[in-house]
Amino acid sequence: MGRLYGLKMLLACVVGSYGLPQTAPPAEMAGRMGEIVETLRVLWGEEFDSNYKKFMLGPSPTVVLIPRKEMIRIANARPDGRPRNGEVTQGLNIDYQKILVVYDDIPPLFVARSIHHEIGHQQLSNAGLSRNDEEARVRKVVDTAFFAKVFGREWLESTIAALEKKVLPVRREGRVYNGHTPEAVAEFYLRLQKRGVNVERSMVNDRIVENLVFILTNNEESLSAALAADE
Repeated sequence: MGRLYGLKMLLACVVGSYGLPQTAPPAEMAGRMGEIVETLRVLWGEEFDSNYKKFMLGPSPTVVLIPRKEMIRIANARPDGRPRNGEVTQGLNIDYQKILVVYDDIPPLFVARSIHHEIGHQQLSNAGLSRNDEEARVRKVVDTAFFAKVFGREWLESTIAALEKKVLPVRREGRVYNGHTPEAVAEFYLRLQKRGVNVERSMVNDRIVENLVFILTNNEESLSAALAADE
């Protein structure tokens, strides 16, 4: 699959079901879409063609890219039965059948990570895990593997080591977590920048990075406990 063909197909993925707009992203988003494709190419490696065909092509693709305004509308309708804040939600997995991912107000790197994250949920759908345990497993295993694959294991390990020096212990309901700090958040942005990925600071991006710091510096059991405490 050529790069141009893949880009055209990705642009077409916003056309689909669930009452989504029947128009492709505006032309100025083409560069962003190309970066999403290239990140997925690195992530999936030799399986890029098969995964791309499986998840993102066809008349009703598994992954549908939508603008933020549509995520707000869909999240408010609670298609998965859970309350969601559509203004910060990156991806939504509906009945393990359809994946909706915002493409227009978060960096291409985070778009690709959301696609990978939600596919991880589908792959764990028959594992018999509780909702919180499944989410914790996806965050710790799938999200961590995303950065190891895209940036390399050495980058991941050195980044975790640097973040662990900047987080602070937070006690909540008898459990101690590694809580994110402004310094840890700034460190993650810096680490991305050193790999040539410039992510602008914004409310949504800061929220994503805060969660990533928490994911990378806490174990899976703690992630599940934190999710339960938030309910």
